[in-house]
Amino acid sequence: MSDDMTDDDGNSDVSVQETRTEWKAPTSQEELDRIIASRVSRIQRRYADYDSLKEKAARADALDSELASDKDKAVRAAQEQTRAEVLSTTTPRLVRAEFRAAAKGVLSNEQLDSLLEDVDLNRFVTDKGDVDEERIAKKISALVPPPAEETPKFPDLGGGRRGTNSTATNMNQLIRQKAGLG
Repeated sequence: MSDDMTDDDGNSDVSVQETRTEWKAPTSQEELDRIIASRVSRIQRRYADYDSLKEKAARADALDSELASDKDKAVRAAQEQTRAEVLSTTTPRLVRAEFRAAAKGVLSNEQLDSLLEDVDLNRFVTDKGDVDEERIAKKISALVPPPAEETPKFPDLGGGRRGTNSTATNMNQLIRQKAGLG
């Protein structure tokens, strides 16, 4: 980090360093309003020419497209068409894979296949061509019933009456039966 301090406009100023080290909280609403107004005006000055630069860029793009040769235009059109074809074939596969990953352990394969048959997979793609994982997660969670409140089940401690399948009447006979001796 450099030793000299710069303000938001990129101007070096020693007073900025002094101001930042000796900062005090505003004591009145008017002082706070003045500080906010000065900050807003600095930001507005910084981006004052944004609209003109945006307009110049648009004109440059328009001029570029006018001056492009027929061959360049044909190449661009072919590239756009190829990109659209590739996206139209790969996007459904990507969305299907995302659905499978999101539904893992939540839906059975049969439920997921049934869902994917009825869903328009292109709805789960952003304008840029990326898979919208949040929408997929919302769709999966909407299909899954909320988990039921499980009451804790007390473990069986082995007490109580038990039925037996054997004809043994005492412990020695039971041991011999289990050992296969009698």
